[in-house]
Amino acid sequence: MNRPADQGTAGKRLLALPGSVFLLLCVLAGFPGRWASAADPYVPTEKELGKIRGKLEKLRGRLDKLWKKAAVIRIPEDRFLDVEVYAKATEWLLRYPEEFYDKSYVAKALKVLDTGLERAAALEEGKAPWLKATGRLARAYRSKIDESVQPYGLVIPKDYDGKTPLRLDLVLHGRNGRLSEVSFLAKHDSRQPPARKHLELHVFGRTNNAYRWAGEVDVYEALASVERQYRIDPARIVLRGFSMGGAGAWHIGLHDPGRWGAVEAGAGFSDTIKYARLKEVPRHHRKALHIYDAVDYSLNAFNVPTIGYGGEIDKQLQASVNIREALQAGGFQFNKDGLNWKLDGLPSDGAAGLRAVFLVGPKSGHRFHPESRKISAAFIRKQLETRPAEPEELRFVTYTMRYNRCRWLQIKGLKEHLARAEVRAVYKREKGRLVLSTKNISRLSLSPPWKISGIELDGQRPKLKKVSGTEPLTFQLVEGRWLPGLLTNPGGRSFEKNRGLQGPIDDAFMGSFLCVRPTGKPMHPRAHAGALEELERLEKEFPKWLRGDIRTIEDRKTRLGKAGTHLILFGDPGSNSLIAELLAEIPAALEWDSDKLKVAGAGPFDPGSHLPMLIYPNPKDPEHYVVINSGHSFGEREFRGTNAYLFPRRGDYAVISLEGGKIYGRKAKTSGFFDENWQPSADLSGSEQ
Repeated sequence: MNRPADQGTAGKRLLALPGSVFLLLCVLAGFPGRWASAADPYVPTEKELGKIRGKLEKLRGRLDKLWKKAAVIRIPEDRFLDVEVYAKATEWLLRYPEEFYDKSYVAKALKVLDTGLERAAALEEGKAPWLKATGRLARAYRSKIDESVQPYGLVIPKDYDGKTPLRLDLVLHGRNGRLSEVSFLAKHDSRQPPARKHLELHVFGRTNNAYRWAGEVDVYEALASVERQYRIDPARIVLRGFSMGGAGAWHIGLHDPGRWGAVEAGAGFSDTIKYARLKEVPRHHRKALHIYDAVDYSLNAFNVPTIGYGGEIDKQLQASVNIREALQAGGFQFNKDGLNWKLDGLPSDGAAGLRAVFLVGPKSGHRFHPESRKISAAFIRKQLETRPAEPEELRFVTYTMRYNRCRWLQIKGLKEHLARAEVRAVYKREKGRLVLSTKNISRLSLSPPWKISGIELDGQRPKLKKVSGTEPLTFQLVEGRWLPGLLTNPGGRSFEKNRGLQGPIDDAFMGSFLCVRPTGKPMHPRAHAGALEELERLEKEFPKWLRGDIRTIEDRKTRLGKAGTHLILFGDPGSNSLIAELLAEIPAALEWDSDKLKVAGAGPFDPGSHLPMLIYPNPKDPEHYVVINSGHSFGEREFRGTNAYLFPRRGDYAVISLEGGKIYGRKAKTSGFFDENWQPSADLSGSEQ
């Protein structure tokens, strides 16, 4: 078991602060904006701070001793993290004193520390009683993104025996301006067994980001942790959410429809421009919105039983209306039943077809009406009972390789990224034939659960290669012909956009990443200062809004092909040796010396007054990205505003003018996306001058 990254460093520093300094930090940290639920945070007294610090110091001491004994008493990491998370939560509260939203947060912090100390004492005796506990409790996992410890909540029925696979409801919380690790853990440490028969997983989502980026990864990492340790029926995992959680359910449910037994999305939002009232949206921003706008993925409701809900007088009813109207525009017929909308005949049990209802709570605002809740619950129960294990028809749409799969179908390549791609696949049981029609797709992988005698693909009948029972059937479009197999490096191309290696810049922060700090002599002082400004912004904003510390290393201590992670390089070819090493490998994407700067063919720009930002496959480690001079392309203003603002602003690349003021929020001189082979494309770029 590896010792975790030091979650306690900031907490230990804050433990040592004099009370007067801590009080000053509390005052200075009172931020304006929508995120603040109170005009001013509560300022703990010296006595209250002393209690918190004392218990935290005691918990940290026990954790340190446990680590030293871990090899001897063989503590599994999952159990250790179930204690570690309580220390991390309190340290984060001390780091951000503005998160003492009211006096109750003192009591919550002490409650959290008491639970951590109780668990630490149990581990010292080789016990972990919470593993067999029922009721509401909290657990934790380590994230692949930043090695941070992240919490999740569980609700376990009193008759759970650990043997019978149970239904699991994965619940996405709504936006809560007072949410922190401390308040989340305090809420989920209630031992009373719930009055229900299924398990519930409540994800933290790294606070309030509508389950995007690291928040999206949190959903899957928390689910994986639960699946490792509890008996879950994989066919009965229900994704549910309301408000911000509803937006998350629309997003994750429709982007990954094959993962869920059913999706229930209440309120929230399913588009960006109308919901956020955006005006003058640049062309490359509009293309990037196809990544997250759930309404663009409405057709994927065909692949998962779906419930949309909104209150009759709730503005967020529009999220559900958007999806229903998109399905109607696609040829599906709904009839109005009072305020609700139901399909003109659900498919018979076992048959393929759309299974969806859209509910409206009578005279309801931003809440789930009790009668609507009953209808939704009954619909979910019926669908879980009657839906076929493997549907014989799939209808799937995507715009990006990040979301490329549905059950036994995977898209392995697009003709054009951020353009609508569709596939319809139907199994003709009587002939043992799989019939598919596609749009904007160049590569496919199929793992049908039935014996297949033949394939019909866009009217063609490619021969089937002999494959083992577990090996997928793969096909590639070459000059208009579908051929079996996936060619490696077709046409001599170095890279292709595929899942997890398709951009844009923000995508690098959905996986493990390491920031590389420059140590050499910069070519131009202003450009160097701009690069460090972006690094400092990432170091400041990622912990506050995404709840983990970034990892950094000096350029002289690593190389492009050695890190085994996404590399985020800051500086220029003079100050950062890895950038200099990279330039020789990607001349078509980036040309950069002391006299000239060209990005994706755009330019030249003056390298002394412009800063390039870019994402690209690492030529020395093609399974990972390399990023230059950028963290997330949105920041504090967007995190404080509506979650709909959290969309990519810079595409795969951008050039920013350094003349006057801060870089954050500034329009790019040029910005856009590389094509499917990571090459410059005039059709995918734009200018904001």
